[in-house]
Amino acid sequence: MRGAALLAILLRLTACGSGGEEIALTPPPASPAPEAPVDTTSPVPPPVDTITPPPPPPVDTTTPPAPPVDTTTPPPPPVDTTTPPPPPVDTTTPAPP
Repeated sequence: MRGAALLAILLRLTACGSGGEEIALTPPPASPAPEAPVDTTSPVPPPVDTITPPPPPPVDTTTPPAPPVDTTTPPPPPVDTTTPPPPPVDTTTPAPP
């Protein structure tokens, strides 16, 4: 310990300028920052599901579609509900002999 104190005094004396003022010693360079630790808290990806069946095959688009519905044929005429029905048959008059 005696050597360290002697060395500190010697350094202080040699650090003085010509006017007797003390010149500040520069601190030693800072050690580089340590590397960031590896993140081991990241979630582990889920295991591959080998139980679920694969998706169904894609739809066959090579089959031709059904022909379109013919919309050019006119529909049948509507039923006429304005004509009165024929008169009922008279069953009270006796038939001629």
